[in-house]
Amino acid sequence: MRERVNRLADELKTELGDDIHGVFYGDFVHADYSVSYLHEGVQESFTPAEIRTLVDVVVDEQIVPHDHDELTHLLGDLDFTIRSFENSTHFLVWNSMENEGVFVGTSSDPTCFTPTVAALHSLVLHD
Repeated sequence: MRERVNRLADELKTELGDDIHGVFYGDFVHADYSVSYLHEGVQESFTPAEIRTLVDVVVDEQIVPHDHDELTHLLGDLDFTIRSFENSTHFLVWNSMENEGVFVGTSSDPTCFTPTVAALHSLVLHD
């Protein structure tokens, strides 16, 4: 997974420039994850403890099982979630069978959505 995630980070750095905030991967349930990329501005704005807490909280909110109605299975497997905030957008690919995932943080600029989704599909989901 490390190689695919590093390729993802490289592609997003090229495509998004300063709009890519960070790329993390691993077992978020047990807080056993690694940083593939972290923007210098993020490192300057937040302490390592604050970054870890932000990732833990945001990811936890996305991977906690939610009750779905009986028709949700007709939509297929959930590939990833996107949560957009005033100052950032978070993408999470989560494999519940393996307890591993990829978390990508970007700016809140909506032009980040398409390249990030395309990169997640090509490099993480279907590689």
